[in-house]
Amino acid sequence: MKRRSFLQLGAVLVASMANRLYAAKSAMPRAITGLLPALTKPSPPQPEGVQLLDVVAGKTVLLGSRDSRSYFVSVDDIAQVDFLPLAAGTRNALVISAYNRSERGKGGALQRAVLSKLQNLSPDDYGIVDSAFSNDEQMQPGRVFSFQLNIPNAHRSSFPVDRLIVAVFEGRPSGDEGFHWVKPAFEAAEQAQADLLIVPCLGREWRDKRTIQFGDFFGSFFNEVPRDGRPSAVQFSLYGLWPSFELEDAVKSLNAEWNRA
Repeated sequence: MKRRSFLQLGAVLVASMANRLYAAKSAMPRAITGLLPALTKPSPPQPEGVQLLDVVAGKTVLLGSRDSRSYFVSVDDIAQVDFLPLAAGTRNALVISAYNRSERGKGGALQRAVLSKLQNLSPDDYGIVDSAFSNDEQMQPGRVFSFQLNIPNAHRSSFPVDRLIVAVFEGRPSGDEGFHWVKPAFEAAEQAQADLLIVPCLGREWRDKRTIQFGDFFGSFFNEVPRDGRPSAVQFSLYGLWPSFELEDAVKSLNAEWNRA
């Protein structure tokens, strides 16, 4: 009699454990299914941008692509022998700022550097450009004009620019400068059939407290860029003689505005 009772109790325990195992197994798919949304939810996109170390290493770094146009970043010095190496193999245009001589005297640093380069490498181009800079009617703030350059092949690596686009500014670098020049610069580059537009940070003078801020420059530039047409690439050219904190600020602001645009 006792043996039968033990056998019955064992059967009950085995049946109970089997039921629990079946219930747990049945619940597993539901639990896993409940976790799937969390497991398959896409992670937020990582911010795009360039690394400061890559830029200051002398590389021309791809920032990204938008509206069928590629954007690059480089650190350059017009005095270097291999100035703008990416431009050497492309049809390109360089946009610079120029200051009215009646307001600024000798003009801006970039304006003077370009004139000096042309005087040494291509005297004919120098004469044409310098004459325009001396023309008060031509040098009215707000004007945008351009020149087709003919740099001799022997000197092209030192200044590989095909089209020079000039945006005339007021007498000094200022955060109040507008961005009227962006669309005309793209139009001039397109008319010249340029594939690459090289854009320094026009109006930026780090020693001047009233200078334009990098965030304002890049943000306003992206707002004004035409969505289609040539050129198919833009290269932001940062000044190689800026102090390290200036370059760091430039790259940080460019990345922020690129992701915001």
